[in-house]
Amino acid sequence: MPPVVDQALDAVVFGPIGALSTALADPEAMARKGRLLVSRELRSARAVGRFAVDRVARQVGSMAGQLPSLLADQLDAWLRSAGAGRASSAPRPGGRASASGAERSDGSQPAPGRRPRRTPGPGAGLAIPGYDSLSATQVLPRLASLSPAELEEVRRYEAATRGRRTILNRIAQLQAGSG
Repeated sequence: MPPVVDQALDAVVFGPIGALSTALADPEAMARKGRLLVSRELRSARAVGRFAVDRVARQVGSMAGQLPSLLADQLDAWLRSAGAGRASSAPRPGGRASASGAERSDGSQPAPGRRPRRTPGPGAGLAIPGYDSLSATQVLPRLASLSPAELEEVRRYEAATRGRRTILNRIAQLQAGSG
């Protein structure tokens, strides 16, 4: 018979018959072999699982340090959109005060229920349109697409104005090439 036919018969007929006869002759040996194979796979799966959990835990831990700043930025954005703004004397995390922008230059307040008209601020020329009205969580995903010069321009502007640590830290990561 041709070798291909012999190989097919070995795989389909004689191999299974041999395995069955071995299992029937020494079932305890077959069980030990099965346990050994399964326990090796379980050890490997546990090691991979531990690695994955440890990695995610480290990432969550590093993000947790940024949470207060992210929450403060989101609160600022929400208050601005609601027209309330934060009082300029209210301290931000890190001890900085934030101007609400709701007070007019003459010191008067806008009519209740009406938002003050916004004029383009000094951030209007940045590579991110509407930068001054964006929260940190809205700015962060846009940073990766900027050129090094644009990134530096945003960094200087952010440091001189709101000083949001999450944005400044992400820019530093991108400038260092680790982002």
